[in-house]
Amino acid sequence: MKNEIALPESISPDELLARSIFCGFERKSLKTKIDIDNNIARPSLFIDNRNPWELSVNRISYYEGDKHTLGIEHYKKHPTHYGYSGYAEIAARDVFEIGCSIEKDDVKGTNPFHANIKYPAENPKEKCMACAVKLAFKSTLILHNNVKIT
Repeated sequence: MKNEIALPESISPDELLARSIFCGFERKSLKTKIDIDNNIARPSLFIDNRNPWELSVNRISYYEGDKHTLGIEHYKKHPTHYGYSGYAEIAARDVFEIGCSIEKDDVKGTNPFHANIKYPAENPKEKCMACAVKLAFKSTLILHNNVKIT
């Protein structure tokens, strides 16, 4: 997604962010990331086991097309045995209110919409989980039309 778009360096509290959901399309797989019955994100969506102090998101307020495209493009570049299922939308304000920061990270110029939520460094495991719970609670789940929950 090499692009000439230049987004502001600082993230506004009014910006909307998207945490992409990558998992299988079966109910069992989806249940690891979302609460299907209540249509809400689970805290596990907001924890990255590879780096628990940092969480990859997209700055969707600036993206004019279908917001799912950002997650689909990421999946195409980094395919896994899972597929793209949708995203959890969260306001930057909610991230700031729980003591986290957000840093622009355009992935060496390949994705101008990319950013990272940075969790506080003190008591990392407990603090990260507490932040993940709060972010999941504040988020809005937007599933892609390829996801059929039965």
